Amino acid sequence: MVGNMKQPIVLVRCTKCEAHKPDTEFHKNNNSSNGLCCWCKECTNANSRRIRAELNTYFHPGEVYNKSTHRWDKVNVNF
Repeated sequence: MVGNMKQPIVLVRCTKCEAHKPDTEFHKNNNSSNGLCCWCKECTNANSRRIRAELNTYFHPGEVYNKSTHRWDKVNVNF
């Protein structure tokens, strides 16, 4: 019976979007006091996508990533 008991829902505040969300909406972080990351999964993923896009435009200017060949191709800007 002990294994079937539901865990109480704990609300945690995201320091990025400042919304209160259930603890299941946060990645684990063993170094923090509550064992969770300070940003929710949605904010963390959005930040990762933003940084990845910025790095791609910095390291691959004038190129676009081709998913079918898994390579960076030059963009033809001549019309």
